[in-house]
Amino acid sequence: MKLERLLEQYTYHVPEHLIAQRPARPRDSARLLVYDRRTKKVQFDTFRNLEKYLPPRAVVVFNQTKVLPARLTLTKRTGGKVHVLYTA
Repeated sequence: MKLERLLEQYTYHVPEHLIAQRPARPRDSARLLVYDRRTKKVQFDTFRNLEKYLPPRAVVVFNQTKVLPARLTLTKRTGGKVHVLYTA
């Protein structure tokens, strides 16, 4: 599969008002979307309850990555466009 087609699978619109502007307080009260693959149902919970959705012996990896509000769209000499997202 070409990279462009693969990336298209991750392109979707999220209304601006649904994007958090600051972290939840307390942090573990952040909303958690839970998708049940067997029933194909979606439900919402909070991050503090993540453990009840993980299988036994699951491994969860955390990092300290932060996204900066720095997104650039560049135009190449050929007319192609390049989208750049700077992260810390």
